[in-house]
Amino acid sequence: MTLFFDHFAQSEAAPIALRQAQAKLRNLTGKEFAEQYRPELEAYLNRIQAETNQQKVNDQRTLLIWLGQQDYPFASPYYWAGFSLYGSGH
Repeated sequence: MTLFFDHFAQSEAAPIALRQAQAKLRNLTGKEFAEQYRPELEAYLNRIQAETNQQKVNDQRTLLIWLGQQDYPFASPYYWAGFSLYGSGH
């Protein structure tokens, strides 16, 4: 969604912004993900970490590391095809 809003702020049309965000996510490399998004996600995991969810947080950290090591971790439609746009946007 961050990618969508970044493109939406620069575009007149929400459908175009959505397509651009999906394309960027599909083509995002693991290295780009690790550099641009992993620090923010790690900070989020640190904020929500508690004794009761320690294993889930550790699993997510492992996933972040793994995604950063993939060539194109979000190329699968599983990650980007579910986004829909309803309404005109502007």
